[in-house]
Amino acid sequence: MAQEVIKKNGSRQPFDTEKLRRSIEDAMSDAGMEQNSDTVNSVAGNALAIADNKDIITTAELKAAIIEGLTISASAAAEAWKKYEASRNTPPAQ
Repeated sequence: MAQEVIKKNGSRQPFDTEKLRRSIEDAMSDAGMEQNSDTVNSVAGNALAIADNKDIITTAELKAAIIEGLTISASAAAEAWKKYEASRNTPPAQ
């Protein structure tokens, strides 16, 4: 199982399964969906399966796995995640 996550800015932090689950729950909440534990477990399982084969994983790899799982299980939550990511990557207006 991955022990570390490399963030987009290059910093590292310990891999945290609960943070992964909270991110999925937040995406579902942002989409106005009830936080269904079966869906959270399914999507988290998809990401954890990828993390299971690595010592270090990037946030990009985790995000891709989560979006893939959400697209299958909760497409509205996948769209909410993508929208949130897009808003974070848009430079502020001058």
